[in-house]
Amino acid sequence: MRKRSTVWASWGLMLLLVAPAMVRAEGYLATDFGVRRMAARAVIAHADDGTAMTHNPACLLLLPGTTLYVGHTASVGAMGLRVYDAEGQLAPAQEITPEHWYGHLPYLAAVSDFGVPWLRIGTSVNLARARWLEFAPTALSNVSLVNDTAWTLRWGTVAAFRISPKFNLGVGISLLHTRRQWSLGATAANSGILPEEVGNLLEREGSGTSYNFNLGFHFRPVRPLEIGVVFETGTLMEMAGDVRGTSLTHTTSFAIPFQLSGGARWTFAEHFALAADVRMWHFQVHQEERSNYGAGIGEVGIPRNYEQSYAWSTGLSYLPSPGLEVMVGYEQEFSGAPANTYQLVDPTRDGQSVGLGAKLEVLPGLDVGVGVAQTWFDLLDIQGSALPDPFNAKVRASMTEVTVDVQWTM
Repeated sequence: MRKRSTVWASWGLMLLLVAPAMVRAEGYLATDFGVRRMAARAVIAHADDGTAMTHNPACLLLLPGTTLYVGHTASVGAMGLRVYDAEGQLAPAQEITPEHWYGHLPYLAAVSDFGVPWLRIGTSVNLARARWLEFAPTALSNVSLVNDTAWTLRWGTVAAFRISPKFNLGVGISLLHTRRQWSLGATAANSGILPEEVGNLLEREGSGTSYNFNLGFHFRPVRPLEIGVVFETGTLMEMAGDVRGTSLTHTTSFAIPFQLSGGARWTFAEHFALAADVRMWHFQVHQEERSNYGAGIGEVGIPRNYEQSYAWSTGLSYLPSPGLEVMVGYEQEFSGAPANTYQLVDPTRDGQSVGLGAKLEVLPGLDVGVGVAQTWFDLLDIQGSALPDPFNAKVRASMTEVTVDVQWTM
């Protein structure tokens, strides 16, 4: 009985680690682009650089003439997982930590008015998800996640229009291409799901393409006050690929949630501005990862059972001298990851972030910025599972992110 409980505990943890979710409440696609987003955390009402195509396409009207933008966000995570079997024993007997857990999010953008003052056209290429997560092969005894490498390349195009002196509108479409490689241990414990030919390692790779839309509004009812609203559609992502070392193929599908956001920025003094954002992610339907392996296995579904996720943030900007802006911010996230499930969908639940950064005009039209953010995730405490043998899991995690960007306005 002890052995069977230990195997189910390890299997549940394995499912935790293969879920295709960002380790953030925001779901699959990242939003941590640009120094203003990283440092002030609140950006929807005043996205004044090339990342406006992600944060609020209507804010492209804040950029004059032609603008070129390049930025990069790097993240390093720290995680510790403790899993207990049905009899309350650690399984495995020590805390599990990844050997590697990091991500990179480069961002390139170009925006121009083409000589028309009421129009902006922009295009961007960026990694909307890029994560490398690797555990030692023995971390989960015989059932382990060996590695998980996943990235999503997004190519977006946006058109923004000045409808009136106080109202801007932006619309965009993005093409999303995802590729993922992930390896799992396979033992007799899951032989009812996996065929004998898989052996000791289930190593899958897959890729797929989809698209989504975003719509943004920017209001300035009075000069000191800006208001932004953004809606970004969700999408169903399907990946197809091979199971290495076998004749099996797979098709895996999952949903990317839609996002609704709003924000305000108030310049309450000559050199000070206060901003606040609220975001919501809704997973709609298809709240599970489904893989179809064809003959011999068929379709396997992993329920996700997400509820709505939320985040709010606030930030303060200060201009101590011309061409220099300093920002600080705070953000709190509330994840919809369930606590009673077949899987631990996300190794973190809620979190709190603080940010700090600055932007400097080093030459006329040339701005350079740097920002850093630290996130502490709340302890995920699973007190029950829907597996045949219940297990308990506790997770601690934190993440450090650093971003740098350069913007040239011509």
